Amino acid sequence: MTFVKWAGIVFISLILFLILGIALINWNWVRDVAARQVSEKLGRTLIIQGNLSVDWSQTLHVRVEQIRLENVTWSKQPYMFELAALDFHIDLVELIKGRLIFPRVTLIKPRVILEKSYKGEPNWDLPLDFDVEFPLIKRLIIDDSHMVYRDLSTNTADITLTFSTIRAQVGDEENTKLHVHGKLNGKPLAIALNAGSWLALQQLEKPFPLALSVQASGNKVADEKALVILLQLKGYLSREENIWRFTNLDVQIGESDFSGSIRVDMGSKRLFVKANITSNKVNLSDFVSLIDFASNIKSEDSTSLAKKQEKRQEEANAVVLPRNNIGLESLQHIDADIRFRGNHVPSQVPVNNLKIQMLLDQGHLSLAIPDFDIASGKVQLRVELDVTKKPLKSKIEVEIRRVQLNEILRSLESSGENLGVIGGQGIFWFKGDSLADMLASADGGLLMIMDGGKLDALLVELSGLDVGESLVKLLGDREMVEINCIFLDLPTKNGVMNMDSLVVDTEDTLYLGKGSIDFAREQLHLVIDPRPKDLSLYSARAPLHIKGSFKAPSILPEASAILRGVASLALLPAAPIVGLIGLLSEKNKEHEDMRCSGFVNAINKARK
Repeated sequence: MTFVKWAGIVFISLILFLILGIALINWNWVRDVAARQVSEKLGRTLIIQGNLSVDWSQTLHVRVEQIRLENVTWSKQPYMFELAALDFHIDLVELIKGRLIFPRVTLIKPRVILEKSYKGEPNWDLPLDFDVEFPLIKRLIIDDSHMVYRDLSTNTADITLTFSTIRAQVGDEENTKLHVHGKLNGKPLAIALNAGSWLALQQLEKPFPLALSVQASGNKVADEKALVILLQLKGYLSREENIWRFTNLDVQIGESDFSGSIRVDMGSKRLFVKANITSNKVNLSDFVSLIDFASNIKSEDSTSLAKKQEKRQEEANAVVLPRNNIGLESLQHIDADIRFRGNHVPSQVPVNNLKIQMLLDQGHLSLAIPDFDIASGKVQLRVELDVTKKPLKSKIEVEIRRVQLNEILRSLESSGENLGVIGGQGIFWFKGDSLADMLASADGGLLMIMDGGKLDALLVELSGLDVGESLVKLLGDREMVEINCIFLDLPTKNGVMNMDSLVVDTEDTLYLGKGSIDFAREQLHLVIDPRPKDLSLYSARAPLHIKGSFKAPSILPEASAILRGVASLALLPAAPIVGLIGLLSEKNKEHEDMRCSGFVNAINKARK
């Protein structure tokens, strides 16, 4: 036993002596060998001027100081990368098991310069092989980092980024701070990110705080040099196994605000997203600004070139409807249950009390808007998509109740005179992967009715066309025609929308419309024919013929368009009109005072 005891003491002494000898070795020779090997691998000189120190314990502690990587020859900056010190620990126990784990990595004052030359050559084009498993870093500390990005080829980017992991006081939790400032496409840009530590993000034992702010230049009306808030985001990120949650969500996009929670389940084969979002105000122009900002990240020259090519293509193309693929195939891999409530959407046509329910289940999308307030009325909308089918199948249902058309036109800076109340119901089925294909396959129909209004303003404002002399002849040289009621029936089959019944009832004339809209061929063939109630006015009314392509329609008074004798009050369907009148008034309220009620009586008399 004595021999074994002394043998053990000698063995342990030798091990301690060996560890002490290794610890006292001057490790700078390893530093020089590593620098030469990296230089040969990258084709650029790596300089390590500081000491390489190694501290042996349960975790191997290595510190390398004053590291520099040579830049490309065309750059004015001598170094692409500089680092005051690299300090890291390696878990020896895990290393013996074959796993490379860094309990802590510290980067002290890293300086990075990323540039593109005048010829578009990037200085970061290095022969690196990333086809390796990246080691686990449990704790990453970055102290006072500084990165610059410049694009000399287009002179569109000059951005400086600072990043650091800070702790206000001893014992406080670490926070991550990132700040970006500079110019993008010649306009100022500022981004600020405040979050928890890298370790907290990996473990997520408690909610991870996150705050992001993006500011860019104002619009042309304001001072373009002034920074305005594009995006602000605050909230807490947490994880429980494969379930991620973003709670206490507070997002501001321009003047629009959003709050709520998002839950993402990544544990099953299909990603599942559940969200409940509310908003007091949604300004659509804020999203336009955000999209413009995202698109401007690209080179201004390449963007403008793409726009010019797109414009030339549009001019050369005789069609109007978009034929590009909508691209919804990715929805097959995601399930979702998203609820949104928006109190106010201050667009040109303000929308209030907007509720959206979206369900996505194995490629079947159901989007329901139970009802929302618009122009003193209400609209209900339901959309269904089946992206598992090829081509894509879709369905749209809509109901319009007592919407004031004059409020819509007034918001569009039109005359906004008394243009009546509209109501309607519609349902359409589509097949196709583009908007053009969908409309070319449309089946269904739309019924609409309008009570009151003025005929000239209605035609001019809704069509957006200068019909000039044709409209004057249609109205019989009158500046304004008071409307009693308008009824429109648009049955649709195989992409052809037939105008079976268009009736405009005025005090002295019935305007009857017939024709079709062919979405597959993008052709119009519509006729509006006046039927004076007083025969003495018969010759004073000229029919209006709308024909030709969507791109270049013609609107002319033509005798060949006369439909007299083809349509009459006796042939008009009274039942659909009676059903639609209920959409022009509030529920449980009488509507005898409506002009369309008198129109129905006239139809019934004509049938006798």
